[in-house]
Amino acid sequence: MDRAGERDYNELSGPKESVRMQKRREFMQGMRDGVPIALGYFAVALTLSIYARCAGLTALAATLSSLLTHASAGQYATFSLIGRHAALTVGFIL
Repeated sequence: MDRAGERDYNELSGPKESVRMQKRREFMQGMRDGVPIALGYFAVALTLSIYARCAGLTALAATLSSLLTHASAGQYATFSLIGRHAALTVGFIL
């Protein structure tokens, strides 16, 4: 037991559990914990790809935009300007 009176992680996993099984269990717990954020990113990526396609961008241009832009709101604004044939300087300002 540690100072707070809580069980140590090794005590919870059981004495007969191998290190490999313990690591697998930890990995699976991490995968389960990551599902909500992955679903959020998927939703944003899907809407951005649809918006980019409607603005007339190719898949390569949309991918480069995603790699070079740190905020999806900036991508939405840029795709909106591209779809309306705004000047390129306006897109670079964003």
